[in-house]
Amino acid sequence: MRVLPRRPIGGIVVAMPGKHANGREAAVEGTVSSRSPSAAMSDTRPIARLRRVMDALARLKQPHPADAAWFVASAGRYQAAQTSGVALDLGQAMGLGAPGRRSWWADERRARRDELLRELHTRHLSHLSPGQAATAIRRLAAVVEAGGMQAAKGDDRLQLVAEALSTGQPIPAARQLKRLLKVDMNGAI
Repeated sequence: MRVLPRRPIGGIVVAMPGKHANGREAAVEGTVSSRSPSAAMSDTRPIARLRRVMDALARLKQPHPADAAWFVASAGRYQAAQTSGVALDLGQAMGLGAPGRRSWWADERRARRDELLRELHTRHLSHLSPGQAATAIRRLAAVVEAGGMQAAKGDDRLQLVAEALSTGQPIPAARQLKRLLKVDMNGAI
């Protein structure tokens, strides 16, 4: 019997064959979600529900009844579409995406990038207006892009920018960044 490596998906470790994005074999163990169970259950995004169902099944436990009902309904939509000849993939049936929409993983990476940029603004640039902070962040990003991770060593500001860039999402244009930071200042995150 082949033992599958364990791979973290959104803070949950599940057994899954394959490789990480960096090409190494997936074999990471012991990752746990930093969210409390009640906070995790309040997350009704389809990908969050899918991760909780996968986590429960990987631990040979029953998923939460709300997540199980969502999963059964999603599988039922998929099965009904297949038997009626409608083109619907499993991801669409689960609410994970639709043609012409951004993927859930791009949304998560963008949200993580935005979180890091807001953190940078709060911790190091709060004395600047959103417009000035946007300009400063874009300058910091240029330094990191020119020097890579080596440039970020020892400077928390550059490390936050490097981490934001490591999401694979570009630093937003100055106007978008200013709007993102204004949201942070108004506390409407």
